[in-house]
Amino acid sequence: VVRIFLLQHVAYAVLGSVVAAALVRALGPRLPGRLGDAVGVWQGLPGHSAALLAVPVCAVLFIGAVTG
Repeated sequence: VVRIFLLQHVAYAVLGSVVAAALVRALGPRLPGRLGDAVGVWQGLPGHSAALLAVPVCAVLFIGAVTG
């Protein structure tokens, strides 16, 4: 039961991080106000793609380590 919970928890974390990364990449600059401006500037910086991948990967690894 615990392994199933852990697998479900990590699977939902992976799904959520993939969806969030896709939404930030697609809709980030379209947000109104300063937040949209900040995302637009951030996407213009070198290395933002690596950060967009590294943050969700680290979050999922942290969730897996804490729950497992």
